[in-house]
Amino acid sequence: MIPKPSILYTLLLFSVFLFSFRNMSKSSEKITTVNFADAQPQSVVDTGRIVSVDSIESCLRNYTQLMADHGFSNPGGQPYISTITKTSQLTASVSFSGTDLHNWIKATEASYAHAGKNFSIRIEFGAYDSVFLKTYEPDPAERIRKNNRIAIFLVPYDAATGLTLQSPSNIAGGTSSGGGGAYDFGGLQP
Repeated sequence: MIPKPSILYTLLLFSVFLFSFRNMSKSSEKITTVNFADAQPQSVVDTGRIVSVDSIESCLRNYTQLMADHGFSNPGGQPYISTITKTSQLTASVSFSGTDLHNWIKATEASYAHAGKNFSIRIEFGAYDSVFLKTYEPDPAERIRKNNRIAIFLVPYDAATGLTLQSPSNIAGGTSSGGGGAYDFGGLQP
């Protein structure tokens, strides 16, 4: 004898289906706040800045060395001997001004279009060093706090050639808007 689906299972599935629509309008009107278990209070927001592509080169090299010191290499699988004697401050996230970033992307995109180039962006990881921080961080206490911290940079480039256009305007003082250069997110958290 072959068992037939019971009417109870059919009613159960139908009621779940029906009640899922009943609650949909209420949940779509609510805005939910997500709390991460390890969330840290945000420090003062550093809104990010436009920086010279040349100025981030030392940060990119510093990041590669920092990762090698922690056992990450390219290619992987290499022998590793730890030489770390004390830990460094963890960068869990970065905060920045969405408006300033948007303005930089639009202005940089326009610069590339005006030059007849195909605008693309690379996300580059770096670790701040004292040379970079002397140029872009005016507060000496913040320079000390941010030294060797992991940073994130957006680097524009022409997709056809891989080259970055450098606009001398807007990048010398680390301004937060305009086009050209690279974009340093800046707001290290915690």
